Amino acid sequence: MNYHCIYIHQKGPLAQLVHQDRLFAKTLQNNEIGLRFYETKGVILGKLDQMCAQFDQGVAYLHQQGYETTIREQGGLGVVVDEGVLNVSLILPTSLKPYSGLYEAYDTLVMLLQRAFKESPHKLYFYEIEHSYCPGKYDGVINEKKWCGIAQKRMKDKVIVSATLMISGDQMQRGELMKTFYDIANTTQDPRFPTIDPTCMSTLSHAMSQPLTNEKVITILFNTIKTWVQEL
Repeated sequence: MNYHCIYIHQKGPLAQLVHQDRLFAKTLQNNEIGLRFYETKGVILGKLDQMCAQFDQGVAYLHQQGYETTIREQGGLGVVVDEGVLNVSLILPTSLKPYSGLYEAYDTLVMLLQRAFKESPHKLYFYEIEHSYCPGKYDGVINEKKWCGIAQKRMKDKVIVSATLMISGDQMQRGELMKTFYDIANTTQDPRFPTIDPTCMSTLSHAMSQPLTNEKVITILFNTIKTWVQEL
């Protein structure tokens, strides 16, 4: 079967963009691989965050700081999105074996990110950065600092693998924002929620010692993924 890459790039309000992956996925045919980028501003909280003892107070703090909030379907914990953060979703048909398996889908996006930035002076690793916000097994790491996180959601005939890429901007401020959120919301010190050290995270621009923009990264990723699809 010949596969084709279908691309979409969106900007706009937080709540209108975060939940549109499934809608995009439903438009795709069995031989189409979807690639969606979106840019917005706010804090995307995970379903697990709602279990914090003082969740409402934590959300009120985020609103006071000028951040809208919403709850996402995939992933357990919160992430910050703003003009220096790029969200990318790779949508694979479940018939695309072996790339669409539970762990293989994660590995596919990891492979594509590594291929996209293969000219980097520093190697890209993927492992959990425990004291980051939204820590997970597939945290993207350069020089022991996290610059992206990956989550997954599955449909009957599609797999959506999503990454939040910190491209540029003040990552220390983002980390402090989420640290304060959990200080307020997680008053019981529930171990399911991270103890955040803002210094353990960075941006891709800083980690690679070169200025990068969302637009440049979109071009790099689109060309990388389009080439990969043509090779299938």
